[in-house]
Amino acid sequence: MKNSNHHRKVPASTLFWALLLIALALLLLLDAIGLTDAWLPRGLSIWQLLLGGILLWLTVLGFLKANAFLIYFPLAGLTMIFDELILFHLGSPHDELVKPVLLLLIALLLSIGTQILISSFSTLRSDRITDKVTARLHAKGAGTSTRYFDCTTPFHSNIENNLGCTLVFFSNTQGYLGESSLSIENNLGSVVLHVPEDWQVIPNVENSLGSVHFKPAPHLNVEKRLVLRGENNLGSIVVKYVPADLPADTDAAQGD
Repeated sequence: MKNSNHHRKVPASTLFWALLLIALALLLLLDAIGLTDAWLPRGLSIWQLLLGGILLWLTVLGFLKANAFLIYFPLAGLTMIFDELILFHLGSPHDELVKPVLLLLIALLLSIGTQILISSFSTLRSDRITDKVTARLHAKGAGTSTRYFDCTTPFHSNIENNLGCTLVFFSNTQGYLGESSLSIENNLGSVVLHVPEDWQVIPNVENSLGSVHFKPAPHLNVEKRLVLRGENNLGSIVVKYVPADLPADTDAAQGD
């Protein structure tokens, strides 16, 4: 029997992290014995560069994920780390640029305000785009998740959304008997429910500094009730009516 040798290739990501950790260890060793003072700019240390690199990476990640908290708080951290260097280049006589507590408060207010704007624009976009485009957004995973609920039997489920967009769809709606409920907890994000146009949506949602959009159903059937409960904090909850599925016997009659 022939023995075949399989040569496995080391993944590029594994190699990258291994070399990065080794390089960091060597840099810390050189810094500990004082060999980095000759080539580092005045007022900088290896620890500042390492922490600054991590915070800069988090800032870029915040922009890519449209997460305001991952943008402003790392920027505040960068300001505190390189405080002396910034003051030196500005020629300022002050001992510190901004008080740390005040800087964190500014970052918090900017994060909340920006996240509200992001959620509002996300809601407007979800109202205007077609279902096909929505599906493509979900396929790309751009901070969007999707929940499906089978209407064959009554359901009582929970939906939790934090700093993202959750799209809710219902299947087998032609057999919906009503008296189902959803408990929604939405924080700094957007929840869009695609509800059949003959359902009666009964909202009981506590709204805090956000937006909750409910409109009367175009073709209301009071027997098909959907109760919404929960909380909306600095985000948006939207009910978008879609065409109702026809019962099977109606489809057959139309086919004849």
